Formats: sequence, C-alpha cells, structure tokens
Amino acid sequence: QDYCMLLGGVTAARPIKTADTSSQQAALEISLPYQQFANIAGAYVCEQMSSLRGLSESQIQERLITGLADLMGVTADDDPDAVQVGVGKHPDNPQQTVVQIRLEPPGRIVPGGLHIEFGFVV
Repeated sequence: QDYCMLLGGVTAARPIKTADTSSQQAALEISLPYQQFANIAGAYVCEQMSSLRGLSESQIQERLITGLADLMGVTADDDPDAVQVGVGKHPDNPQQTVVQIRLEPPGRIVPGGLHIEFGFVV
C-alpha cells in the first residue's frame, strides 16, 4: 500500500490582509491544513442544516456542539472555546432561527490558532 501525508503547504490563493487580519493570519488562512479543515467543517455544517429544521434552539445547539467537537476530536473539558454555537430567533422573521458557529481547532489540526465562523438560518 502507498501512503501520503501532507504536513503543510499553501493553496493557490493570495493572502488577503485586512484591518482585522494580520499578515501571518492571512498567510495561515491559505495554508493547506486550514483550507482542508474549513472544507470539511463547512461540508459537515451544510449536511446538518436540513436535519436542524423543527428542533428547539437548545437541541440545535447541543447537536452542533457535539458533532463539531467529535469532528475535531475535542471535548468541552479539553477546550471549552473550541466549539461555540449561538442560536436565536431571527430579528426580522420569528419563524426562522439564526445559527452562528465559531470553531477554534486545536494546533494539531490547524496550526496558528485561527478560527472559522459559519452563520446560517434554519
């Protein structure tokens, strides 16, 4: 069997430095580990969206925290800030629920301490 392991690298993207993003953060955001994790986490979140309809705010929060923590291989005891999920009623449409997710993957997954944010309406 053949095995391949990529420990680093950059993707075909140009770092975008903003007032909120330092040069180092911008460079890390185009790193292969960051891009791979963002892709996996984004796919997981999109896959969960349809199953969240009809659940209570606390059920949505619990399901996403548990699933994303499992995805990253962390527990709340390891790092309580690794997965943060905010759920609330949409301010303009009370029939909809707004979900905001902030992930801070451990350095073994994404070096550099970057975070990833997702937001969507259920």
